[in-house]
Amino acid sequence: MSAARDLFGHAALAALGLTLAIFATREETRVSSGEVVVVDCGAIDEVRYSSPTRDVTVRRERSAVRVEVRRRVEDGSEERLPFLGGPDAETYLRGVSPLSARRDLGALEGEALVDVGLDEASIERSRTRVSLRCGRTTQRFVVGGRAFGTGDRYVRTEDGRVVLLAAETIRDLETAELRLVERRLHRFERAEAERAVVRFGGAERVMVQRNRRGADAAWVDETAPETRRTDYDRLMRAVLGLAITRYLDEAVELPEAAVEVRFSDVRGRALGELSLHPIGEGPDARWLARSDASGGVVEVLPSTGAAVLRAAERLDAVE
Repeated sequence: MSAARDLFGHAALAALGLTLAIFATREETRVSSGEVVVVDCGAIDEVRYSSPTRDVTVRRERSAVRVEVRRRVEDGSEERLPFLGGPDAETYLRGVSPLSARRDLGALEGEALVDVGLDEASIERSRTRVSLRCGRTTQRFVVGGRAFGTGDRYVRTEDGRVVLLAAETIRDLETAELRLVERRLHRFERAEAERAVVRFGGAERVMVQRNRRGADAAWVDETAPETRRTDYDRLMRAVLGLAITRYLDEAVELPEAAVEVRFSDVRGRALGELSLHPIGEGPDARWLARSDASGGVVEVLPSTGAAVLRAAERLDAVE
């Protein structure tokens, strides 16, 4: 009986050890995979970032994300860059709802704070803060140094804990005008567009996209649907290839549009519209645009704006 009891005891200890090992492994996986929840208050409405060189606000407004960057330059002046947030801005806000950390280091003191860049001297030098607003609740964080080899950032929470956030949580705010900006003039996919009404030179032309979901999709004149012309495709590729390079903060009096386009789907529902406005001539010309998705007047690359105009002119020349 004694031997049996000993055997049973060893088996029980082994099972307990295995259970603890599995639990520890799961806990380590939970921590290392970013499952330490720091803020969980529902959907995050706004994220603010502040440093000596810039202030950034990423804010959800109804169905859109608005971003504003205020950059401070060496002469003490400030440059304001408001723009629409693109798909990456949407992804960013979803990614911080809830805000998770790779690791929770707890309350640190002395040299440990120096090591993570959150001692008082380091905080005074960096002067970098982040806040997250959820409804009427705002959580504020002090941003410290970077983890060696990963770029992950140490931050201090309001209750004094130090947590390690994934690098992109702060990096995307530091470069918001590059990473979070909406560059598209349209929110629809090419295959969704079945019809386009192009206005150029005082006349309108209605074009239809055949086989729009296939590799051989082509734009044709509504009045001659069996005739395929490369100049139609050239024009529509130029139009759909337009991309926003700058959002204008100042009010602009737009000249008459050089080209206007309205898109609709197979059911006749409006998908989007745009107008192109050249300012000046030749190599110094600027091309401004406005679309239903741009949220105002924006600037596009002069080469792309000119490409649309050339394609429209060639279309008329063939006629």
